[in-house]
Amino acid sequence: MGTDFEGSQGLVTYKGKLLFLKRDKFDKKASGLWCLLGGGPNQGETPEETLKRELKEEANIRTSNYKLVFKRPSMNNPKLFTYIFLVNLNDEELENIKIGDEGEKLQFFYLDEIKDLTLVSSLEKYFDIYRKYIIS
Repeated sequence: MGTDFEGSQGLVTYKGKLLFLKRDKFDKKASGLWCLLGGGPNQGETPEETLKRELKEEANIRTSNYKLVFKRPSMNNPKLFTYIFLVNLNDEELENIKIGDEGEKLQFFYLDEIKDLTLVSSLEKYFDIYRKYIIS
């Protein structure tokens, strides 16, 4: 694992829609805000391992259909990066989605619906860059 790794996030798509997680009241900084699935690494994890674990924990998604599309600098430390992966779900993976214990709601949105959501600050800042990687 490189020393530049802060976390992994997934642009989880299905038929032109993007999956978001609404943070719950237990998340003091982001309660009620929408975010991508993902998070920080456990000790020794690679960006790919972190992505796969977070997808499973937050939405019961088990997939190998992902690719790295962007590496963004940390909001707090410019020497660290969050790895952004494009994750295209198939029908079977979609059927298995269920919320884990880290949020209040999972929901797919079309790109034009996202402007009406209240997003976490890092997603709001970078979403225009992410948009070009999303298959619609």
